[in-house]
Amino acid sequence: MTAILFIWAFAVGYSRIYLGVHYPGDVLAGATIGCVIAYTIYKYVYLRVLDKKLAEKIFFHKKLSELK
Repeated sequence: MTAILFIWAFAVGYSRIYLGVHYPGDVLAGATIGCVIAYTIYKYVYLRVLDKKLAEKIFFHKKLSELK
């Protein structure tokens, strides 16, 4: 699924340049900004919030904060 989404994003970016709708720098900047936002969401939301709740639910009967 991930490969399909990357191919789709590349095809859309290429088509924008080919049709003359955007400059290559516009497409590259948009892709970079999108990657940075996606990484930030993954790093701070998934790893810090969802992963802790999942670990508490699966491995502990008590919350991690109560174990100290």
